[in-house]
Amino acid sequence: MAPFVYRITPYDPADATSGKHIRYDCREGVAAAYVAALGAFALDAGIDRLAIDNPMKNGFHSFSVRSGLGGHGLVGLFPYDLTGCHDGALVPLGTALGLVRAMLLGHGLWCRLIGDDGFFVHVGYEHDVYVGSADALFEAENRARALGLFVEQVDASPYDPDTDELADDRAADDAFWAESTKLVAERGGVLLEERRVGNAYRWHRLTTASEVDAVRRELTPRARLAVWPDLTEDGEAIHAAIVRQERLALLVQQYPGGGFYDERIAESTMTRRQIISAPGHRAALVPLEPCDRHPLLAGVLPDSDGILRARWRTNRTRADERRTFIASLRVGDVVTGVVATGLNDASGSTSTWPVPRTVVRAFSASPRCPGPASNRSTRLHRSAGKSVRKSFTSTGPGNK
Repeated sequence: MAPFVYRITPYDPADATSGKHIRYDCREGVAAAYVAALGAFALDAGIDRLAIDNPMKNGFHSFSVRSGLGGHGLVGLFPYDLTGCHDGALVPLGTALGLVRAMLLGHGLWCRLIGDDGFFVHVGYEHDVYVGSADALFEAENRARALGLFVEQVDASPYDPDTDELADDRAADDAFWAESTKLVAERGGVLLEERRVGNAYRWHRLTTASEVDAVRRELTPRARLAVWPDLTEDGEAIHAAIVRQERLALLVQQYPGGGFYDERIAESTMTRRQIISAPGHRAALVPLEPCDRHPLLAGVLPDSDGILRARWRTNRTRADERRTFIASLRVGDVVTGVVATGLNDASGSTSTWPVPRTVVRAFSASPRCPGPASNRSTRLHRSAGKSVRKSFTSTGPGNK
């Protein structure tokens, strides 16, 4: 950890009555102030580029991307497929500041930013930002205060990489690819999952040794890999598995020509027609919860020198906790919680509540969050019936 660590907030941390919630119509202005202040910190520290550390899409402190943003909320920073956004990627300071703005506005990505000489930027949970530097940056402090932000020196950032829970991953080295080629020969084909960013996937169907070699050359640096059994053309079997499943899984579908549709949460309410079954179309179910994931083979791509430097955190994100909670609901359950913004984070699709039916009772405004976009307290009752679409989500005990 850098010897000088600053905590920057848009509220006075010494004033318990100031409140940590930012009014919706003030968010853009607060984000702009942060970008200007952090730019000053970086320039005073002699930083002109930063490395992306452990990026996650739609996961850490934000649960959905605002409607209409597109491109994961990162338009102008990265292409839609997030090429160039991965662990260890070096980006210019302007792009790094754009990422900070996106994180503050909840536009769909979280990551840490790391520079030379111990410099770092960590965006926290309640619009708090931590900056580390090898030297005291008094002019940057004054600049931040002039922009209306509060700056205090702290001992450490709570998002210090040293506090991460890390997976014990093997390197996807030559031995890994030899095993993959052997699986292809034995099974006739396998499905390769490439996770280059947390919660962002790319899929490859491998049927020959030459395809294994070709895909290996195209993989994103430091990607996390998993090899699963091959896809099937039996749509009826996939639908039957979805209907009877009790755990969360991703529905992966391939169309003729080898490309893949965007993966989606396999919900028990899905109809047979939602699973494409036609010549050349294949599908598979891939477990989503870590405790359910038992791939045929798994590993992480090492760097070009053969050293495994990727830091894949195993800390559960709030989106993970919310998905687990929603999946645990059963018919007849009564849950008290807080209504939030949207279900895109929980279902991965168009805000479909993944339970048979939800009845909302005792709907009243919450005093904690003023304004039209405030959270609201509600009592949820699940009962049998058709699935309904809601523009809100609910958290339960332990998931607030």
